[in-house]
Amino acid sequence: MDELCQNYARAKSDIWSYEKEWRLYDLAPTIDPPWYEYSRLKPREIAGVYVGCRIAETDKASIMDLVRQRHPTTAIFQASKAVGTYGLRFSRLF
Repeated sequence: MDELCQNYARAKSDIWSYEKEWRLYDLAPTIDPPWYEYSRLKPREIAGVYVGCRIAETDKASIMDLVRQRHPTTAIFQASKAVGTYGLRFSRLF
């Protein structure tokens, strides 16, 4: 089950390759040994952070605080459902 969850988190269909997305996630940081590797990102390596339509306000606030503290030049965008079409719209928050 653990392997299945890890594979699911890393999987991305080829039809989305144009997004050039990097997926960062933290799996079970309290497990010894941990299932992740921590490596610092340089500010220039993060062009933007995108939060989803249904993110909890408390989570969004935490993410925004973290980004502002560690990567103050990084833009943050909020997704919302596009009106009249199938898709998402992104508004810049910071």
